[in-house]
Amino acid sequence: MFLDHNVLGPRSFASVLNEAGVSINDADNAAWCLAIPGRDEAKRYSYVSPKSGKTIFALEYTTCIPAKPGMHEVWQFDHDFSEQEAIEVLGNRSYHNRKMG
Repeated sequence: MFLDHNVLGPRSFASVLNEAGVSINDADNAAWCLAIPGRDEAKRYSYVSPKSGKTIFALEYTTCIPAKPGMHEVWQFDHDFSEQEAIEVLGNRSYHNRKMG
C-alpha cells in the first residue's frame, strides 16, 4: 500500500533519515523512472521506521535544474513496490509516462 508523499525541497530524505540515525538499506538507482535521463535522479531504498518498527520502502526523486538546488520528493510504501507502481505515483515526472502518454 502507498503510505505517504512529501516534497522536501533541497534536502534529501536519505540525509534526513541519516541525521536521525536511521540506516538506509538496499539503496538502488531507479533510472528507469527518470523524467529527464542524465539530469534528474531517482533512488529506491528501504529503512526500518523508528516509530512502528516496520520496514518502509521509499522512492526518492530529485529534479535537478542547472544552477539551482535539487528538489527532492519521496513516496513511501509498506511493500517493495514494483516498477509499474513507481511509474504510476510519479505521474508526469516519469519519462516513461511522458513518452507513452
